[in-house]
Amino acid sequence: MLPNDLMHKQEQLTQQLNDLKCVMPKFSKKGVRTMENREQARANIYATELGEIRKVKKMLFHASLALQSVSIRLNTVSEMGDLVTVLSPATTVLNGIRSEMGSIMPETSQELDNIGSILSEICSTTSSQYTDNSIGVQAANEAALKILE
Repeated sequence: MLPNDLMHKQEQLTQQLNDLKCVMPKFSKKGVRTMENREQARANIYATELGEIRKVKKMLFHASLALQSVSIRLNTVSEMGDLVTVLSPATTVLNGIRSEMGSIMPETSQELDNIGSILSEICSTTSSQYTDNSIGVQAANEAALKILE
């Protein structure tokens, strides 16, 4: 559910960014036109609004990057969790084969033991690294947090 929510928010941010990209040239042209008509007060208003639009655009872009980062990390956690669920049974099967082959082929049993140890280490390392609840992504600023709400 959470990755879908993140994708929906990211789509919203992308749409807002596209809307701002469409508005910026209009304000720019109006500002130029008012400067040509020597309407300094109006030109200042358009320039100020254009500056504010650029700030909002930059903020939306940073929020979008933060959402993308969170989404990638959540996918990584999910994939690593899948890796652990696949490797754990494989390790058990490998250890069973190793014990059966111990009396027949001791060298192969020792190699299987090494492989089993590596797989167990991968499972324990992966599960300990990705069960931590802190993802470590910070929003660009307070305005980005408001957008994320």
